[in-house]
Amino acid sequence: MSADGVSYQNLHTYSFDFSLHSIFIVIAISPWLFLGFDCGIQIVQDIKYNKNRFWIFTIISIFIGFLLYTMMICITAFGIPKAELSLYQWATGESVYRYFGVIGSIILTFGIIGAIASGINGFFITTNKVLYAITLHHILPRFFLKLNRHNIAHRITIGIMLASAIMPFFGRKALLYVVDMASIGIVIAFLYVNIITFMLKYKENHKYDILAIIGIVISIFFFLLLFLPFSPSVLKLPSIIALVIWIFLGIVFYYSSTKTFVVHND
Repeated sequence: MSADGVSYQNLHTYSFDFSLHSIFIVIAISPWLFLGFDCGIQIVQDIKYNKNRFWIFTIISIFIGFLLYTMMICITAFGIPKAELSLYQWATGESVYRYFGVIGSIILTFGIIGAIASGINGFFITTNKVLYAITLHHILPRFFLKLNRHNIAHRITIGIMLASAIMPFFGRKALLYVVDMASIGIVIAFLYVNIITFMLKYKENHKYDILAIIGIVISIFFFLLLFLPFSPSVLKLPSIIALVIWIFLGIVFYYSSTKTFVVHND
């Protein structure tokens, strides 16, 4: 951003571009992003770690992520004026190439590959653990429970790989519909956990848990943001259809697992 030729005038073209509509669209998918934190929770169960250091490193990681994202937004704004933004498929890449050349583009590419690879790896581990847990509760066929010599449920990993490989062929919009649908799932789970926390704390101490109340309010806010017709981030029809199918599958799996569990107990 400090390279010779970078125009501060470009940044000025964005200065008064404030859109509450656009902000709410971004906020609406933020619950989905909390899945990344669940990766950390799943992984630390299998490793020895110092709790104090874990929280310090977590906070540092979040702060570094915040800085990197902010810098990428700034370098795009510095490099390309607002009027030209829609001319490029990837404005950030164009801005870096324009002012830092091929070397800058290579560095950016390595950074993005690292981010994607670490994200995929974390989600693979987490999804494997979650699917393994629900398989133990008879929701999925016990075929997936077989472990390899590394003590990993490799059949689940292969299933995740196949499902992930198929999804991109439906196009970018289909992936966005899944993200929107997943946001609802996270909001409901967050609301559920906060209600349970509130009830347990009140039952134990007859005191109201402020954090649980705040969590409930935030969950309801996000829920309304995704369902109110006049909301800028209301779910699109394909997302609602996917959500209905997902709920139907959940009901089917629930009743089939309950029946299997009863049979096993008998």
